[in-house]
Amino acid sequence: MKDRCLAVFVLDVLERDRLERLWARGAAGFLAKLALHGGIRDLVGRDLFSEHGTAWTLFSGVSRVVHGQYDYRQTRPGSYGFMPGDTEASPEVQPFWWRLGPQSRLLVVDAPETLPLRGLGGIQVADWLTARAASIRRGRTVEPPTLAARFRGPLCAADGGAEYRRDSTVTQDRQVLARFREEIRRKADVCGQLAKEVRPELVIVGFQQLHTAAHRFWRYRHGGPDDLVDAIDQIYCETDRAIAAIAAALPDDTDIVVAGLYGMVDLYPTTGLSEAFCRTLGYHVAVDSPPARMRLLDMVPSSWRAEVGWWLPSRLQENLMANRVAATTDWSRTRAYSTSTLYSTTIRVNLRGREPEGCVSPGEDYESLLNEIVADLRSLRDVDTGTPAIARIVLPARHYGCGPHSMLPDVIAEWTPRDQFRDSVSHPRALMKQPAPQYFRDSYHTYEGSLLGMGPRLANVQGPIDLLDIAPSLLAILGHEVPSVMLGKPTLAGTVDTQNSHH
Repeated sequence: MKDRCLAVFVLDVLERDRLERLWARGAAGFLAKLALHGGIRDLVGRDLFSEHGTAWTLFSGVSRVVHGQYDYRQTRPGSYGFMPGDTEASPEVQPFWWRLGPQSRLLVVDAPETLPLRGLGGIQVADWLTARAASIRRGRTVEPPTLAARFRGPLCAADGGAEYRRDSTVTQDRQVLARFREEIRRKADVCGQLAKEVRPELVIVGFQQLHTAAHRFWRYRHGGPDDLVDAIDQIYCETDRAIAAIAAALPDDTDIVVAGLYGMVDLYPTTGLSEAFCRTLGYHVAVDSPPARMRLLDMVPSSWRAEVGWWLPSRLQENLMANRVAATTDWSRTRAYSTSTLYSTTIRVNLRGREPEGCVSPGEDYESLLNEIVADLRSLRDVDTGTPAIARIVLPARHYGCGPHSMLPDVIAEWTPRDQFRDSVSHPRALMKQPAPQYFRDSYHTYEGSLLGMGPRLANVQGPIDLLDIAPSLLAILGHEVPSVMLGKPTLAGTVDTQNSHH
């Protein structure tokens, strides 16, 4: 029986315009080949309004309204507390490959927002070469654990590959660039060797260096040393060569899919403006006299708190922040509050029956408050230009038709891009300001993904692809039934693998 393989490469960031510029120069040739023979399509869908959680939807085929993931800091249901967004998934939200069973032959390496699953065949590793802070805190995990030695090597230290370091020097950035390129080459070498050993039916490989490098070197795109001006392009080309090298170790008729989850945009943090919005307009009401311990904490320089916080476990960080919010808020008069995300505004209504001390009634009062918040957000103006400061507003209760959600915010607002720090915005009733934060990264994301694919079992379809369609498509290509929990359609599946059919 002939071995068949499906290979999926996931790039956190894929800027379509940058890729097309590289192709025009004759670079990134393997991705250009995929685009030429299989096309490049837009990823679309209702779930594309937040960075975190997009990979959960991609791999599980389950909507964000079910898994509830939207940010690295999320509201803990039934409380005013926070929890890290990488909380372990429930059984119905597992990545699609858990349905392949113990006889499967898998090679899953650094698939974003996933952890290895027991009871499956082949090899899975997570948080190995990802250059992400969460990976440092968690540490790599390998399944089966006996193969951990194959993935040894130091995890990145505090500045070994951080996506942002405010005081980094040109020399340090050059070292990080070299490290990223070496990580990509090493991943390609190891995955190529393992592919020959495992002879996998399914390969999933994530390249998060594109994401981390795009943030790290964003400031050089308009000028700087020649070897750093094109640093992001170098990572694209290195990733292209790595994908080509892994594909060369797979059967000639392997179906290949490359998914890029989001793009890049100019934007500085807006946390202070989000909090000022809720407090200045009277949605979030403070207690008359904060506890003494909070007044003492405010005396500690923010830079010190940020440096210490980096090394604290995620859950402890969220508990400290939640305790601060709870101790300084008058919940009996607070109708809504910001949940302190970095680059978007996420607002939670203090809803009776959902929040511990909710004061807003469900139904008409809730809907009226949403309308009030939306009107105020749309009234915000950039002080320098007078243009609207908010680009998009999503109300998950209406967006999904689900009513108030236990985990998702009630309001999500995207700020308009800006290549300078936005320290203030105007509203007809007030001027809102924020100080420059310690975390001062100058870039964020657009929620515009792309999909490239080529292979005999892929359908020749044109036009956009819904994010929810990808997991059922990949399952169908592998010859497995699409479960009812997946609401998407197998639109990418052309000829299914009847040799391994599980229908």
